[in-house]
Amino acid sequence: MKYIRTKDGIWLNGGKFGFPCEGIVGKKDEYDFGFCFDKKDIIKQADTIEKLCDEFVYFINGMPFVTHKGEIHYVAEGIPVVIYGAIWTDKGLIYVAKMNDKGELELL
Repeated sequence: MKYIRTKDGIWLNGGKFGFPCEGIVGKKDEYDFGFCFDKKDIIKQADTIEKLCDEFVYFINGMPFVTHKGEIHYVAEGIPVVIYGAIWTDKGLIYVAKMNDKGELELL
């Protein structure tokens, strides 16, 4: 599993977020990520970011459209589209990833 989801976001194995395990005081469990998380904080694991997102936000000509998993939207060629993967947190809907030119979501 390359990614994990916590209540605060989505984390990459060895990525830019998290707490290095060395020097952590208290009971933390290293969970295959090179970073420490309490096992109780991990909601879900997946090989792709898409599986961990709650919603996808499409910006078509600057107008946002929120879609749920499984919904398909078609956009005419030539119209600029920016797509974000988002999750619901206690702070509301937050963007956790953005689609690159290759059509892959990358963590923000």
